[in-house]
Amino acid sequence: IDAFKKLAIESKFQALSPGGAISYVEVPNMQNNIDAVLSVMTIPAIFFATPHLITSIAALLVAVALAYFGKSLLVVAAGSALTVFLSELVFIII
Repeated sequence: IDAFKKLAIESKFQALSPGGAISYVEVPNMQNNIDAVLSVMTIPAIFFATPHLITSIAALLVAVALAYFGKSLLVVAAGSALTVFLSELVFIII
């Protein structure tokens, strides 16, 4: 079974686990593509870090823009976190 089929099957059970979910898949040697590994770890975290889809999308757009301009993972993560923080403040004020 490939990773995508495995994740598709497991995703049906995630609603039963309000504490989160961890999936394990085997991949080939990724030492020459660390950026892909970090992206796979970071992008889902952006969408589960906040209950509001709009703040997740805003954080993703900031992360993609910072990564596109060659910023480090720390800067990308900090920029995304700051975007979520500020946009969540907007939701509280409104």
